[in-house]
Amino acid sequence: MQFQDEDIQKLAALSRITLTPHECEKFRDQLTSVLAYVEQVGTVNLDGATSISVDDSRMRVDKPTKSAATQKELLAAAPCVEEGHISVLSVK
Repeated sequence: MQFQDEDIQKLAALSRITLTPHECEKFRDQLTSVLAYVEQVGTVNLDGATSISVDDSRMRVDKPTKSAATQKELLAAAPCVEEGHISVLSVK
């Protein structure tokens, strides 16, 4: 897949970054290279391959546990607290 400068500028705008013309060209080349690699990975023959299921993994069981930190300590570590709750920016 070949990208045009307009595609790269749109991605930059969505990412809220500003690219110089040189950076735009470099990013376009890098993105094209990454997507070419992804297409190459998609052509791998998986006949006879077995998948690893969750039961076969060596990961620990995820069990809820009590936190060692108190509510007061957690709120003290938060950057912004309002009325006893952690305040975050709204997502638009």
